[in-house]
Amino acid sequence: MTPISAEALQLLREAGLSPKPSLWPPNSRVLLKRAFRKLALSVHPDHGGDSTRFIRLKTAYDLLSRFGGEQQAPKSNFFERYKELTRQYNQAVSDYFERRKMLILDPSDPDYVRLKEQLVFFRSSYVDLLQEDPRNVFAGDIRDKLRSITNWLGTK
Repeated sequence: MTPISAEALQLLREAGLSPKPSLWPPNSRVLLKRAFRKLALSVHPDHGGDSTRFIRLKTAYDLLSRFGGEQQAPKSNFFERYKELTRQYNQAVSDYFERRKMLILDPSDPDYVRLKEQLVFFRSSYVDLLQEDPRNVFAGDIRDKLRSITNWLGTK
């Protein structure tokens, strides 16, 4: 078994990860990156730290990140998720209004209760997409949908 350096152990502690890569969650690369950035600020030579220690920390990060899971979903996956979520959102809203034949939202109507549950799901899913990539080309459309959903739900 290869001994783990003090820097690697410090990185793992900061990231909240086990020394066994087989126990790491899928987002372990993201956790390691956050931990590395936090620790790098304290040991980087430009911030009064020691260059040797920074190099050891960077080496430990490079080695550990090879074992980590996927950093994030591929960009094409973002578009596919956005497209499918928007299709479901449009379908749910149009189904409700086609059945109701009016634009009145009645809180006692079981169809409205179902729509409201779906809107809560869509809101959280769109927020997740927006947080994942706030500069995406679809960000404006996502924000518009979030405003509409917030208005329908009557929440902030």
